[in-house]
Amino acid sequence: LYILGFWYIPFKGTLAKRDDAPIFVMAPHSSFMDGLVPLIFPRSYSPVTRFENRQVPVLGALLDVVAPIYIRRAQKESREFAQREILSRTKQKGWPPIMIFVEGTCSNRKALLPFKAGAFIPGAPVQPIILRYDGSPHCV
Repeated sequence: LYILGFWYIPFKGTLAKRDDAPIFVMAPHSSFMDGLVPLIFPRSYSPVTRFENRQVPVLGALLDVVAPIYIRRAQKESREFAQREILSRTKQKGWPPIMIFVEGTCSNRKALLPFKAGAFIPGAPVQPIILRYDGSPHCV
């Protein structure tokens, strides 16, 4: 991430094992670059992301490698499919943890937005992760 304009990003704490918390809930989400922060995690993850990201050159190909759950947010069927897929993957062994930005959209980091329910519907334990960029005027 350093070559993309970020300084070293410290990681504090310990990630739960996948069997202990199959879902990473992350917040706040303020930029496209937030999706790259988990690259510092010591293990892989499977993101939930909007379908439009699949159309972005290079990014779309990289996303396909990590078996994302794509959502077309305007389509009820797509949202319902994503909920079923999240539930299924939390119960099945062999899938990496699911990474969800629980606000469901980007914000200005001045306050957290209400969380979407999708990460919590399976009733599985979650690993909360807060993104904080020190030095930013909008640090949470």
